[in-house]
Parts: sequence; C-alpha cells; structure tokens
Amino acid sequence: MKKKIIGLLIGLMMLATVPLAAGMYTDINTSELCSETEPTGDDSKKTIVVGITTKPRIIFLGKFVMFRAIKVRYLVVGEGRTVSVDNFQRLFFKNDFHGVLGNHFVLAIFDGKPLAL
Repeated sequence: MKKKIIGLLIGLMMLATVPLAAGMYTDINTSELCSETEPTGDDSKKTIVVGITTKPRIIFLGKFVMFRAIKVRYLVVGEGRTVSVDNFQRLFFKNDFHGVLGNHFVLAIFDGKPLAL
C-alpha cells in the first residue's frame, strides 16, 4: 500500500515538471516586448506541427521557440501542403502556441509560418 502511494506521489511530481520542460515558465514578460499591432499577411496563418524533436529553446528575449527536428511534419493552414523536416534541421516559430512542446516531441499549433533565420 505504501509503495502505491509513493509511486502516485512521484508520478504527480513528474507531471508538474512538464511545463518546465516545455518552456512555459520564463522570467521575461513577453507581453511588454511585443507590439500591439494587428496580424497581417502571413502572421494570421496557423501552423500545425507534429513530430520528434530535440533541444527546444526559447530565444530572442522570449519571442521565438527554436528546436531541432529529428522527424517533424508541419502543415500551414491555408496553403494546403505538408512539409516534412528531418536530419536535425533547426526550426524557428513564434513563442505563441497551443499544445505541447516537450524535450523529445512536439504536438502544437503555432501562430504564423516557420521562420528562416
């Protein structure tokens, strides 16, 4: 009985670390850095991203997310084509997404298209 309770507590503690791995907690307040402009052109598009990644990082003062793609597929809604990325290629997206960006996987909807930096 005690082993089950200890296992349950350890499992709950591990669930609490998922937002830390996804980069949801940062010291920088990004709302002060971003301008209050309406999205135009490519900024209004959504991109659905699914795949296996490594090394997700929040860069450029919290404005962008960068990760290396082991095997990632993304679909830019409105263009109708699916792009497959692999071989540890870097992908850059705006740090405005809904979903999960873990240490080894991504399943999220990002605002805008991937950036080429």
